[in-house]
Amino acid sequence: MIKANQMMVSKYGAEVSGESVSGRVIIKTGLHLLANTRIKGPAYIGEGVKIGRNSVIEASAIYDGTVIGEGVQVRNSILMDNVRVLDRTTVSGSVIMRNTTIGGEECEISDSVLAPAPEPPEQVKDLQRIALIGSRGRGKQRLVLWPVLS
Repeated sequence: MIKANQMMVSKYGAEVSGESVSGRVIIKTGLHLLANTRIKGPAYIGEGVKIGRNSVIEASAIYDGTVIGEGVQVRNSILMDNVRVLDRTTVSGSVIMRNTTIGGEECEISDSVLAPAPEPPEQVKDLQRIALIGSRGRGKQRLVLWPVLS
């Protein structure tokens, strides 16, 4: 899935060479970048995305309405619609499903698929394939960690 997004951008994206944005990229309308933010292609940035100060997006797809905090690193990942990534989070090789809030305070997420937990958690049928994980701080949310299948 991550590789497919990168291939799409490599084929259809525009080559850009600038201080904040470089490489092959597809950027939809309404992108809001703050100071010292860098996007390195291949990258797809959806509509209404907000990226905080000192953040780096590299070889990733960020879909509509996603808000990325300050000092965030996103590499080789997909963030679906309306994801919220809290300040000082690193995401690599992962897929974060829509309407999920992740990270904060030096949190590192790698090689994972994260989605909001179903309510109630007992509705999850294949408990051997997932683990329920918690999040700390404001905006607490129960998440399901789906293993990446090789």
